Amino acid sequence: MLPIIERSLEAARKFTFWDFFLMKTGLISLGVLLGAYLSNWFIPRIAIVWLVFILSYIWTMYRTFAHHMKKR
Repeated sequence: MLPIIERSLEAARKFTFWDFFLMKTGLISLGVLLGAYLSNWFIPRIAIVWLVFILSYIWTMYRTFAHHMKKR
């Protein structure tokens, strides 16, 4: 487990402003998704929120694992 944490921390040190922006956007989107199922206002917009979450999650996982693994 320790090598995974070390690798993640090393990758996070190399994140740019936009990487953190997209990561935070993904986390906010996930929070909205969780709350969306409790509110009728978000239900018509749920596809947009899912799209934002999935795209930002994929980008964050790519930058954390695949992108920085190539440079080793």
